[in-house]
Amino acid sequence: MRLRARALHGRGDVIAAQIPSDAAATQLDDAATYYECAAEKLVRSDPLWAETKLDRANVLYEIALAAVRQYEQSLASVPGQPPTLKIISAQEAYREAQQVYSQAAAPAVWAEIQRRNGELCLMEMTWLIPANVLWPHRPVGASVAVDNPEANEKEALEKAKLARDYFIAAHSVFAPSYLPMTWLQTQEGLVRAMLIIGRIVTKESTRTARDIYTSCLDTTKAAVQRVAPPADAPLDWVDLQLLRVHAELGLALLGEADAQANYQHASKVLKKVADLLNGYVLLPGNPSSERISAQKNEMNPLADEIRKAPRDI
Repeated sequence: MRLRARALHGRGDVIAAQIPSDAAATQLDDAATYYECAAEKLVRSDPLWAETKLDRANVLYEIALAAVRQYEQSLASVPGQPPTLKIISAQEAYREAQQVYSQAAAPAVWAEIQRRNGELCLMEMTWLIPANVLWPHRPVGASVAVDNPEANEKEALEKAKLARDYFIAAHSVFAPSYLPMTWLQTQEGLVRAMLIIGRIVTKESTRTARDIYTSCLDTTKAAVQRVAPPADAPLDWVDLQLLRVHAELGLALLGEADAQANYQHASKVLKKVADLLNGYVLLPGNPSSERISAQKNEMNPLADEIRKAPRDI
């Protein structure tokens, strides 16, 4: 029975090892099924059972991510149904895995589960946030913002706060000296969640929003200094700078005395990002990639927001 379980687990591994290739994307459901069947044939005390549960959760995470991207593409024509159930499936799978991978027994795995749960919460923002709200995400293609019948600011705020809490939990384990790139991903996720919260709570409390945006600027600055300087991690640096632009624009939109300075800072940072990306792809061995295209797509709405800045502030 264990040999059969190991064989099923191995078939899942073969597919999962290809992520994020297109070939793997079409077979992820099969991989999840292999892992599920393997787990059913194992006793819980078997170390392979825990590994299988985690592998299945990670595959379901990739399935949810692919479904969200496909949904976003549909917004440019006929919106499909939000892939809420796929996100829920991944969340439930991580809950099962976390029964074994506790913070005390496996802190790094536990923290990565927290981080991924935060990302799953943020995936739902694709349909929960109204089209007229600027928030940190990577538009698929150059699609324009459209009204979404699923938009719900109240639920978006709840999910963003939940994501924030997950990232904070992960942050309690990761550090610049311990899994630094995962620490960086955690910091970026936390800032994205905080920026969404800031946008939504601005209507109720500009003071709270100001504190949030200022914290986001401090967090991204520290991340650049400690892990992602442009010379060492140029594309990670770009991600952090785009988040800084979001925070500067959030401060500017509060309409306070230094709003013009915030717009100017945002414009300068965006120009630095454009200069780096344009120079980066010209270097040997640095062809344009899907990640760079996504970063450039994110720059467009930010540039539009800067162009709309009042000149009489």
